[in-house]
Amino acid sequence: MIKVIPLTDKDEKSFRRLFTEYYTELGCDENITHLLDEYILPDLLAGLIRIELLHGGEDFIGFVIYQMTTSTTNGTSKKAGAIFAKSSYRPTRADRDTENFFYTRRR
Repeated sequence: MIKVIPLTDKDEKSFRRLFTEYYTELGCDENITHLLDEYILPDLLAGLIRIELLHGGEDFIGFVIYQMTTSTTNGTSKKAGAIFAKSSYRPTRADRDTENFFYTRRR
């Protein structure tokens, strides 16, 4: 079964590994550690983004990053929800339940 859990300090190392794999596969020439330390994790702590990890079986198999949005009504701002920003999923690590999880959410 797949579990979707918010990123916590205890799972940061796993997120860094997954994010590094993701960016390496994209072939980006940016410094991945710099991206994580200067942009992604500070944005998470500031509440600008949300990061969730996908846990399947005994290991983390992916992540999702959401960009938080705000809505202004009558001069009052409030969080309105999230916009899907990035995801990484490793199907080679997936079991049948994980494949079904993603299949049903793509419809």
